[in-house]
Amino acid sequence: ATLRGTSSRLLHVELDDGRDVVVRLVPGTMPTLALAVLSTSRPASAFALDAVLAHASLLMAADDVDVDLDDPLTGWSSRASRIDAPVTLRLARELEDAAPAVSCGSMALFVGDDMVAAYGTDGPRRDDLPIFAAALREALAQIESRLRCRARRIDWIGRSGAAITLSPLGTSRRTAVLVTRRDGPVDGSAFDRLGGRLRRLLPADPDPTGQVEVRA
Repeated sequence: ATLRGTSSRLLHVELDDGRDVVVRLVPGTMPTLALAVLSTSRPASAFALDAVLAHASLLMAADDVDVDLDDPLTGWSSRASRIDAPVTLRLARELEDAAPAVSCGSMALFVGDDMVAAYGTDGPRRDDLPIFAAALREALAQIESRLRCRARRIDWIGRSGAAITLSPLGTSRRTAVLVTRRDGPVDGSAFDRLGGRLRRLLPADPDPTGQVEVRA
């Protein structure tokens, strides 16, 4: 997954069954190669992956790659709430109130492809938030399809260390929250608390027959 033409340093997906997927690009390779690791209970050790990638680069005589610190995930403020439904104003306020506890730069809430609320002081451009959410949804769908398991979250970490996380909410999974941080992904427990706060404000999920849609 690329965001505004920038490749990730690390892509992490946490599955519902306790497995973790970590994908790392092998720097300096052309065409680009990647290392994908599937583990249980916890993600693969970052130190071990660093060692494997360094060894792979030596074996393939990969070129040194300058780190691009111009990350698309930081530097912009954003605030939005859809005005056609009163609940979106409450959701926007909840995002603003929760931001300090989550220690994040920005948050956005989506229903399908529609961004219904957002708040941030140090995140992506506002217009980029739906584009980034769509890219992460697509990557998440591919991994879920390949591994035949739903996922709890996907983390995209850029070369400067900034991270963006997308997590579906509820059983319908039409609703999702997106969070960005300048220094690594959001802690799992903080993310779970954020999801709980948002679910209390959201309309009920559709019934199992799929006849009722969730609309903010």
